[in-house]
Amino acid sequence: MSIKTVVQGIYNPSPLQEGILFHSLMDNTTKAYLIQMVLRIKGNLDVEILEDSINSIIERYDILRTNFVFETVKKPQQVVLKERAFRVNFKDISNLPEDEKDPYIQRFIEEDSNRRFNLSTDILVRAAVIQRDQEAFLIILDFHHILIDGWSTAIIAREVFTAYRALRNGIKPDTQTLYPYSDYIGWLEKQDKEKALLYWKEYIKGCEAETLLPTYKDKVNNSRYQHEITEFKLDKKLTAKLEEIAEQSMVTVNTVFQAIWGIVLQRYNNSR
Repeated sequence: MSIKTVVQGIYNPSPLQEGILFHSLMDNTTKAYLIQMVLRIKGNLDVEILEDSINSIIERYDILRTNFVFETVKKPQQVVLKERAFRVNFKDISNLPEDEKDPYIQRFIEEDSNRRFNLSTDILVRAAVIQRDQEAFLIILDFHHILIDGWSTAIIAREVFTAYRALRNGIKPDTQTLYPYSDYIGWLEKQDKEKALLYWKEYIKGCEAETLLPTYKDKVNNSRYQHEITEFKLDKKLTAKLEEIAEQSMVTVNTVFQAIWGIVLQRYNNSR
């Protein structure tokens, strides 16, 4: 790791981070661990102030200044840097012909999603702003999943715009560090791993093998699957109900969908 800056702390990754690191290195083409948010803004947007806002959030959260060392050590380590400079990639396409703007934006988002993070050296957060018209902007925010989850991105986005409003009004945003991730790692390392393993073994006792989609052998294409992509939209009423279930269960909407998918597979396989 060759970053000329001051290291604030070094500690072990969590088991989940170790798993993400392993799979990221095993398949360097996967986009599974990229969290990408695309926000559409109507009105005036000061890109410099937005950049300062994101920098204030990076200063606030240690995890956003973290890299991972794994090549020259026995066990992977996460390294928190004391400071990390961040720049917004700004593109102004307001002068393009109208029929070229949307294709440009779609192409940019796709290419951006294909850009890999170097976990050892890159800042694992990036942002781009595309100015479509005088008062129409897109903000593309990318995070590596090894830092944060989907639930956290909404919190980060909200804090970025809180900081943005403060700076627009000449107020310095709050940069006080809150619950550094190292506190969680310290708590995790004090837990009884054998006891936890015993608990989960008992919890899943009696579960059958993996519940997969039933398959059949396609003799023509020598494949066990046939598939097609179906796109659909959920109305506001159903979406609100799903969000209510998630809130009551203290999980994300994604987790609710995973549970629904599990029930579907269970019924297809006639299994528990």
